[in-house]
Amino acid sequence: VEQHEARELARRYRVPFHDLASYPVDHELINSLPVELMVKSNFVPIEQAGDALTIAVVDPSNFELIDELASQLKLKIKVSVGLDPGTQTIAGRLRQVAS
Repeated sequence: VEQHEARELARRYRVPFHDLASYPVDHELINSLPVELMVKSNFVPIEQAGDALTIAVVDPSNFELIDELASQLKLKIKVSVGLDPGTQTIAGRLRQVAS
């Protein structure tokens, strides 16, 4: 997904856009969540405020995934569109951060 397309997707779904290549990583937040789940589900946690977790995903219309994450993590999930042109996938970025 190109940056222009990702920004357009975020605009269409009225959610924030995060360029993960330059976004600061919250290591404490990442370490508090199951890495396997983040990689399998292809999301990166952005921030947590109380019982709400903001995540970056490639496809903000994947409501099944969002519901599944909310159920597994027992948190409200807020979605943003994420793009990392350096690795081309959110899971790739997460693997770099987790290692």
